[in-house]
Amino acid sequence: MYGPIAAAPPDQEGVEVETLSCMRVAMSGPLLLDLARPEDTARWPDAVAQEDAASRRTYAARCALAEAQDAVHQLGPDRGPVPLPTTGQGGHDGPGGRGRRRPPPWCWS
Repeated sequence: MYGPIAAAPPDQEGVEVETLSCMRVAMSGPLLLDLARPEDTARWPDAVAQEDAASRRTYAARCALAEAQDAVHQLGPDRGPVPLPTTGQGGHDGPGGRGRRRPPPWCWS
């Protein structure tokens, strides 16, 4: 794909390229990664074990984050996506506020 771009004169505005090779690479990537996994495990068993342990530890948190992002970006009835709170709105809750209105920190003393 990059050959025609590299061979084109600098003042040429457009270059016709073939994207099929890029699509082949993009579609074969996941399969090739899956095929490489046993080889990685054989070559670097400790590193693979650490990655697996980290993945298991963070799985629930990653799922919860994905669900929260989906909920925020879904369209509600007769409106657009649910808006995130602004910095000021989020600051009123304070750390661990759980939605309760709290006075600003300078009022706490």
